[in-house]
This record gives sequence, C-alpha cells and structure tokens, in this order.
Amino acid sequence: MLNTTQWHDAVITNLTRNFDAFATLNNGERVYISPHFIKDTTYNVGSPVKVKMVPNDSYHIQNGIHWRAYIIQELKFEEQHEAQPEPVDPPPPQRDIKADIMEFLDYSELATTAQITRDLYPDWTSLFNDERQAASNKARVALDSLHHEGKVVRADVYLKPDQVKASHTVWALDVHSFTEGYDHD
Repeated sequence: MLNTTQWHDAVITNLTRNFDAFATLNNGERVYISPHFIKDTTYNVGSPVKVKMVPNDSYHIQNGIHWRAYIIQELKFEEQHEAQPEPVDPPPPQRDIKADIMEFLDYSELATTAQITRDLYPDWTSLFNDERQAASNKARVALDSLHHEGKVVRADVYLKPDQVKASHTVWALDVHSFTEGYDHD
C-alpha cells in the first residue's frame, strides 16, 4: 500500500464540467481530485501534479478509483520524472446507432426490427439472453425515435386477424419502399 503522508506523482487524465478530476499514478492506480482543488486553476488533462491521498471508499475502489486526494500541487518541470504515466485515452465515441440504422436501411431498403438489430450487433448469436434483450431494446428505441423524427416509416405486420400485437415491424426510409412496383396514383 502506498504511503498516504508522502507526495506521489500523477497526471490528470480526466476533467469533468463540474471540475471533478481524475489522475493516474505512476503505478497505474487512479486518484479522484475534488473540484475544490481544481476549480480556478490552470490544471488540465495531461497536467502533471503531486498528490497526497487517502484510500477511497470500497464502492469507488471497485470502480477503479483507488484513492482520494486531500492535497494537490503542481509538479514543477524539474521535478518530473522521465517515466510519467501516459494519459488514459478517452473512451471511444459513443456509437451513433441512428446513423447506422439509416445506413442499413439505405442499403437494404426494407428490414424488420430483428434484421436491423442483428446488423447493429454482428455478434448477436454469441450474446446472452439479457444482452440480446438490451440490444433489441436499444434498436427499438432508436427506430422509434427515427420514426417520430420523420426519418423512417414503419409497417406493422399481423399474421392473424385477431392479434393485438404485431408479429413483425418492417422499417424503410420512405413509404415508396413498401409500394415499389405499384402505381402510386
């Protein structure tokens, strides 16, 4: 365990809008830095700092934030060591599911919710049931949103006349995809 009364070198890797900051120590462990220490300073992502810290609570440790800084100082250039930890890469940008759906429908013209979901999640067959359900729900929410925005059209298919719920929902970019080959007059 690290000595909590000594200074430890770190690099700020994340900075939120609320001025919460996170830094990475030379050993790779993460440190939470309160907005109290960051707000109204020139600290930014990539800033080298010295921190004194205490162990974080168990919930945050389980989420990878091992320490909580109780004092912070700027690490002067001459104090910096050769081997500073690399800033953590930002998470990949969130996938734009709506754009992926639009692209798929542009290519396929007509598709059921199930076909669209399987295209969005190529590893569909290896997913567990709860993961499949989550993937289907994400696809449905995005499709409904696109429909409400007027970017896609839908047709509900009922296999039996007494059904309350549709057996399939078919999606397209425009209504003409459903009626192609018919006289539109």
